[in-house]
Amino acid sequence: MDGAWSGNRDPHRLGTVLTFDDGSGASLIEVTVQHTADRIDQLGCLDAFQTLTDSCARTVLPDGPLLVIDKLRSRITDGGLEWRAFWAASDGHRVHVAESSGEPIQMRRLTPPLTNAQLTAMVTAPQRGEVFAALTRVTGARTPPSWRAPTRRRPPPRPRTLC
Repeated sequence: MDGAWSGNRDPHRLGTVLTFDDGSGASLIEVTVQHTADRIDQLGCLDAFQTLTDSCARTVLPDGPLLVIDKLRSRITDGGLEWRAFWAASDGHRVHVAESSGEPIQMRRLTPPLTNAQLTAMVTAPQRGEVFAALTRVTGARTPPSWRAPTRRRPPPRPRTLC
């Protein structure tokens, strides 16, 4: 795999496009980590009437974030496929991975290289916290959710007796 991170001068987003070749044909994999003000209840599968979609799974994970895996047909390459996964938390943190069955204009393999489990592992990797820490938060985003390390809270004050 080769590639380089680029922030495109956006302090809320960092991403890269990698060329992956496991001997079965070269494929592009795009990884993006960003802060957004989007609400996760508004996120989900692409509209199948506008984008040719083979399947889509939208799952709310036990700790609250959203995981979406789309399997799309390429709009650029005849017969090409694009599989996308994104993880989104209620505080605006989002990780997106998109992979294709080739490179622009030329299909190189029958399917993209990563499985659903591998896509899920990439978007839910704990190292995402290090990248988020390096990015500027979006104004108006919610406070961090429970997947973050818990902070110590003070116990509630005791009721006072008036005697």
